Amino acid sequence: MKFLDILWQQVIPIYQKIITHPFNNELAQGTLSHDRFIFYMEQDAYYLINFARALGFIAARANSSHTIHHFLNFALGALIAERE
Repeated sequence: MKFLDILWQQVIPIYQKIITHPFNNELAQGTLSHDRFIFYMEQDAYYLINFARALGFIAARANSSHTIHHFLNFALGALIAERE
């Protein structure tokens, strides 16, 4: 059995919960309320901003320019995703 198959077997219960989660179903069906969607977007933006900040902190503590470069790029990617 391939390693990827082993991993998928282990995460199938979690994956099924994600697929059947009411939020995802309502979003897919177009029945999610405007207020719930706005709340989700606000929480997502909050997460991405703070995730970018954490990546910046990691970059600041890195020892190599290569690592600093990668973590700052990851941080920038999170900020770009938040703005889109």
